[in-house]
Amino acid sequence: MKRRKSLVAILLAGGIAWGQAAQQNSAPDHMDRHFDPEAAARIFDDPARDAWQMPGRVIAALACKPGQIVADIGSGTGYFTVRLARSVARVYGSDIEPGMVSYLRI
Repeated sequence: MKRRKSLVAILLAGGIAWGQAAQQNSAPDHMDRHFDPEAAARIFDDPARDAWQMPGRVIAALACKPGQIVADIGSGTGYFTVRLARSVARVYGSDIEPGMVSYLRI
């Protein structure tokens, strides 16, 4: 019997990186426009983010094994996607913003 590869999914809410909306029923200001991936990368991939996001600890807690497939849903510019790719065989980054997906492919 063939063993299935494990699938690990990471759901990273944009609200964590951007803060929450002032009111529960209102969308954040950035939701009504498309992002410029280059400008977003300066914010999303800022090395200072490591201090509070602790990507090493997050990835360690997932206990990913080589050969597993990981899905980074809401991958943005690939902050976690790139780091996960160093620890597992295959990572799929997905985002609703087409520009972010194109940026991540580079």
